[in-house]
Amino acid sequence: MRPLDSAKGPKILKVLCTVFALIFIAFAALQWNDPDRWIWIAVYGATAALSLLGLVGRFNVLAVPAAVGALVWAGMIRPESLGHWIDDEVAREMFGLLICGAWLTVLAAAWLASVGDRRSPPSPEETASLNA
Repeated sequence: MRPLDSAKGPKILKVLCTVFALIFIAFAALQWNDPDRWIWIAVYGATAALSLLGLVGRFNVLAVPAAVGALVWAGMIRPESLGHWIDDEVAREMFGLLICGAWLTVLAAAWLASVGDRRSPPSPEETASLNA
């Protein structure tokens, strides 16, 4: 995979990749005292890693199945009552997966855009500069 051209990729995406990488690293660190910590450290760590890849413009196809997996998993574990999400660990896990899924969907879209950039024909200006 080649990096996205920084002139084509919006700078806001780099900022968001940085912010979300830091958020997911913090989420992973906060799981240390959880009984099923390794599952959540892996989920949040993988999301952070894909965010860091996006930061350097190397969006990865793995964001697609990761986004689908996080969103499907969130749908499968939805708690009985969402009104008590502060007291309900399952509700917090569901919201964490929804945050992962939403962000991973953005990273998947960026990966698809980078694949599209690779396949798009050169612009007339690019063709003229190649022929010069």
